Amino acid sequence: MEHAEAILIQTHALSDTSLIAVWCTESHGIVRTAARGARRPKSAFHGKIDLFFSGEISWVMGKSDLHPLRELQISNYREGLRRSYLTTLMASYFAKLIERFIEPGQPVPEIHDLLHRALTHLEKTEPSRKALIHFEREFARIEGCYRPGHQPAHLIENQFGPLPPLRQQVLDRLPE
Repeated sequence: MEHAEAILIQTHALSDTSLIAVWCTESHGIVRTAARGARRPKSAFHGKIDLFFSGEISWVMGKSDLHPLRELQISNYREGLRRSYLTTLMASYFAKLIERFIEPGQPVPEIHDLLHRALTHLEKTEPSRKALIHFEREFARIEGCYRPGHQPAHLIENQFGPLPPLRQQVLDRLPE
């Protein structure tokens, strides 16, 4: 069984009663888990699987890239990220950027730390262009494509491909 400190960055239905939960971990990178029965009211996972929750997860390595989730202990529910639509949207953009461009199964301690710091910042502070650009600059620096004097978003696009469409939605809602 594998264990890691993790931040939940995406969920979607696997079946009527189960969920796929995608986690950003420090030691295992992106980990996709199947939370069997999580949508049942009496499930051990019920109420513990929601975006941006963080805690200790345990899973069994499967033959595919979808691993059975065995245990979950939440340490931070991140309620502050739900105070406004824009806050949730910016947090979602950060998570989507990481999910799109980070390889599953590869340790990413700096990316995990970046996401943790960004979500903690957003819990306490209103979203801003400065925070968005800082996150992108740090992401580009960690991934080795940052060059001073260049827009981090363009550098990320040149290195990896199009940014998630959520970015434009965030920018459209941010004050000038």
